[in-house]
Amino acid sequence: MVDLSLIPPEFLNTIPAAQPPPGVISNFLNPAENRIGCRLAVYITLPMAIISLIMRIYTRLRISGGIGADDLFAVASGVSNCLRNLWRERRINHHLGLVMDDLLGLHMYDINIGRLNEPFLKAIIPTMGLYSLGAILVKLCLLLLYIRMFRPRNVARVLIWAAFAFIPLFYIATVIAFTIFYMPKKGEDWISPRSPSTTHKMNNVTSVQGIVGIVTDFYILLIPLWFVSGLRLPLGRKIGVSAIFLSGLIACVCAVVGCVYRFKARKSLDSFWDTMIPYTLTVVELNVGIVCSCMPIIFVVFKKAVVGNTFVARLLYYRSRRSGPTTKEEVPPSSDPSERVNPGLPPNVLPEVPRPVMTGMRSFIWKGARSKPVDTGVVSYHELQSINDDYHQQLRK
Repeated sequence: MVDLSLIPPEFLNTIPAAQPPPGVISNFLNPAENRIGCRLAVYITLPMAIISLIMRIYTRLRISGGIGADDLFAVASGVSNCLRNLWRERRINHHLGLVMDDLLGLHMYDINIGRLNEPFLKAIIPTMGLYSLGAILVKLCLLLLYIRMFRPRNVARVLIWAAFAFIPLFYIATVIAFTIFYMPKKGEDWISPRSPSTTHKMNNVTSVQGIVGIVTDFYILLIPLWFVSGLRLPLGRKIGVSAIFLSGLIACVCAVVGCVYRFKARKSLDSFWDTMIPYTLTVVELNVGIVCSCMPIIFVVFKKAVVGNTFVARLLYYRSRRSGPTTKEEVPPSSDPSERVNPGLPPNVLPEVPRPVMTGMRSFIWKGARSKPVDTGVVSYHELQSINDDYHQQLRK
C-alpha cells in the first residue's frame, strides 16, 4: 500500500482511492451514491422514536404517576441516538463548526485520496461509540422496565441482572478494542494506510459485536414472553400482552440482516458503498428499539384515544343497544327518576360500579391475574315493595 504522506498534496485530489472497474471512469464531481435509504430511515424512524419518548414521559407523569430509572435510560438513549443520526448530516455539522466529509455511500473509485483526511478518519471512532452507547442504553432500559413491571424473583431476577452487567461491559470492550486497532501506531499518522492484519482485526471486532448483539436482542425479547406465559391471564389477554412485546422483533430482524451484510463487507474492495446497508439497518434497529421500549407504557394512551373517539364510541353504543329495544314505542315513558337517569335498568336495581381505570401495562396484566371471587350468601327479601326504591335516600340514612 502507498503511504499517502509521501504524495505531494497537489496530486491527492486527482488520484482515486481505488481502481475503478473496467470501462468505468471515476467521477469526483457528481458521484453516484446510495444514501437515500439511510436518509429515509433517519427521517422516518427518528421522529417516531422522539414522539414515543414524549408520550412515554407524559404517560408516566400524568397517568402512571412517577418517573423511574427505565424512563431516564430511555431518554438518554434517545439523546444518544439523535446525536448519532445527526452526526453525518453536513448541514448540521457545518453549523456546529465540524469539518467532516461524509464519504459513506460512495464508491471508493469516486473518492479522491485528498478526501480521506484526518477529520474524516477520526470521526469513525465516535460513530461506532455512539452506536454502542445507544445499544447499551436501549437494552438496559428494557431490562429495567421488566424489573419494574414484572417484579421477578430468584432465578429470573439473577438472569436479568446478569444481562444488565454483561451488555455494557461487552460493548465498552468492543469500542476499546476497535479504537486500539484503529489508532495509528507509533511513527504513523492518521492518513497512513493500515496493514491487512490490522484491518482484519477491526473487521473481527465489528463482526463479533454484531453476533453478540443479535444474541442479546433475542434474549431481551424472550424475557417478557417467559413472564407472560407464567401469569394467570386469559388466553386473549396473554396474546395481547405478548403482541406488544413482540414488536421488538423488528429490531431483531434488522440486527440479523445487518450482521449478514457486515460479513459480506469484510472482504469488499468498495467498503464505503457496501457498508451503507448495515449502517442504515443499525439506524432502524436503534430507533425502532426505542419505540418498542416505550410501547408497554404508551399503549394505554392509544387505548384511551380509540375508546374516546366519537365514531368508535357511537359504534360501541349502537352495538350494545342492538339486543335491547331501539324504538320509542318499545320503550315506555317512565316517571321514575332513577329510571330516567339510568335508562334500560329494571326497577329497584342500582347501576353498575364503573370499571377501574387502566394506568399502564402493569394494571393491564395484574388486573387479569386477580384471585377468583368467593361465593357469599345473599339474604332474600320477599316484600320488596316495603323498601324505598330511591337508593340515594337509602344511602343518606
